[in-house]
Amino acid sequence: MQATLKRHLPAIKCAVTFLLCYFLTRPYAEMGIGDDFAYIKTTQVLAQTGHLVFNGWGSPMMGWHAYFGALFIKLFGFSFTAVRFSTVIEAMATAYLFQRTCVRAGLNSWNATLATLTLVLSSLFFSLACT
Repeated sequence: MQATLKRHLPAIKCAVTFLLCYFLTRPYAEMGIGDDFAYIKTTQVLAQTGHLVFNGWGSPMMGWHAYFGALFIKLFGFSFTAVRFSTVIEAMATAYLFQRTCVRAGLNSWNATLATLTLVLSSLFFSLACT
């Protein structure tokens, strides 16, 4: 148990670092940013009706992601921030999995952590993960 936790601790730290940076930058807005309004509208309709209705914009990209956003609408009520926070949870899972994948691919833990933080804290990934 102790050895397993020690192996996974850098990946957990990468995920938590992303979350801390999210709260430090406070990217909150109760309006559509970029094209995320289409995704948020789809999740809102899914939460209300239980049917996955594509509105034309983000149709090819949505699947389980829409159900995850609808879960957050059911739990916290409809708001842009609640739906966007579901993507933050997914980004944290991505950080964890990317670090563990790099280690499994042969990088040592330090280099895998550095590669993961470079990815998840880059301006492109960070801004897209928060919208």
